[in-house]
Amino acid sequence: MINHLLIMKHMYDGKWHKTDFEAKLDAIMCPCSTGIQDVHHIIIDCECTSHLLNNWLLQSEEAMVRLISNKKLPESHLHNFMQLSDTQKISFMIHRPYVSKGSETLAHEYGLTAQSYLKSLTDFVKTLNTSDSISDPTSDPMHAH
Repeated sequence: MINHLLIMKHMYDGKWHKTDFEAKLDAIMCPCSTGIQDVHHIIIDCECTSHLLNNWLLQSEEAMVRLISNKKLPESHLHNFMQLSDTQKISFMIHRPYVSKGSETLAHEYGLTAQSYLKSLTDFVKTLNTSDSISDPTSDPMHAH
């Protein structure tokens, strides 16, 4: 779960159903101004959090390279993974059936990188939603290079 999302904060407000559409939209619009701040937006579409997703995917690829170099995973796994879109990579890491050589170790690595990603994302969203204004995400001290 990603805590501090605006959509979750406001939808459970007892007065939400009485609020007019424009006020609802203003309340749940992400500070990046490119979409409603829900789970899909904050993971896939938000310009302010894309560096966190890129870092997660990079960590997952690095884990695969380590496992390949230790002969715990076939090289084809990384090749196939690299052919996927970011959305497909996320789905693959979360829903992949683990039945091949090295799959238990890989599942553990995916779990560690996902846990780190979700913590970073939650912390960033909290900061994003409590700041008065947003700036260029590449200038943010939480931005991973």
